[in-house]
Amino acid sequence: MLQVLNATGPIYLLVALGFVLTRTGVFHRAQIMALGLFISKVALPCLIGGTLARSDPRKVLNPTYLTTYGLASLAAFGAGVAVAMLIWKLKLTPAAFVGMGAGGSNSAFMGYPIALSIVPQAAGLSLGMNAMIEMIILIPLILLLADLGAAGSGWTALRRAAIGLFKNPILIGVFLGLIWSFTPFELPGVLNSTLLLVGAATSPVALIYCGGMLVGLNPRKELGRAAVISAMKLLLHPALAMGVLWLLTTLGMPALEPQMRTALLITAALPCFMAGPIYASKHGLAEGASAAVAVSTIMSFFTLSALIAFLH
Repeated sequence: MLQVLNATGPIYLLVALGFVLTRTGVFHRAQIMALGLFISKVALPCLIGGTLARSDPRKVLNPTYLTTYGLASLAAFGAGVAVAMLIWKLKLTPAAFVGMGAGGSNSAFMGYPIALSIVPQAAGLSLGMNAMIEMIILIPLILLLADLGAAGSGWTALRRAAIGLFKNPILIGVFLGLIWSFTPFELPGVLNSTLLLVGAATSPVALIYCGGMLVGLNPRKELGRAAVISAMKLLLHPALAMGVLWLLTTLGMPALEPQMRTALLITAALPCFMAGPIYASKHGLAEGASAAVAVSTIMSFFTLSALIAFLH
């Protein structure tokens, strides 16, 4: 257990540092948001693009990983929507964001740093495949349902989602890295070194950003629902990933290498998607989404540590 805490402790200490720096006024909210923009628009695209460009495309497009993560995330999302609509009697728009909480992992800002400390050889590849599932399938689906529930036009929502895909820097990094991986050429030395240097900033800055974004969140008003959403995210999502992975390999799909399997299960067990409150704010639902992010992030210290101890 001490070995697990040695691996996860620095992750949560950096999250705590970000919280303290923001709470005490060393960083202001706008400065923390700027860190998030740097990560999402510069560091992550460089990290993912460089990692994929240096990789064997057969490993980059791992059908077992992509199918397992995609199906498990959609199933957790569906479970969240079902709970929201059938038990809590919510309408489609708030139900879509409950589904986002249950099935949307904070894979970029917390997942990569944790994977890097536990399974470093698989961290970059898993990050790239996570981005494909989240940015191409999960997030557009959530935003589409949220817009439809708000009496929006389905075509307008689809068009907005499609435009967002083509303008997303992370997906641009994914596509460029994938294209380069199919060529016989190595990255030029200067470009490779630059991508490595910028990408190396991802982990510590992302964790400080996560901590800073927790400042000002007040989960008390939505504590009951936030606890349920967090339980679905931290317990149901990884359980679904384990079940789907077992089913797919039983049906004959290639088994994952141990490091990729660990990276997959860690990703599924991550806290709620950090940008969820930003998307939800458009519909006046930021408070509930923020509560789920805060509660799941705190609870994940215990659940993730337990999962990593189990996997090791």
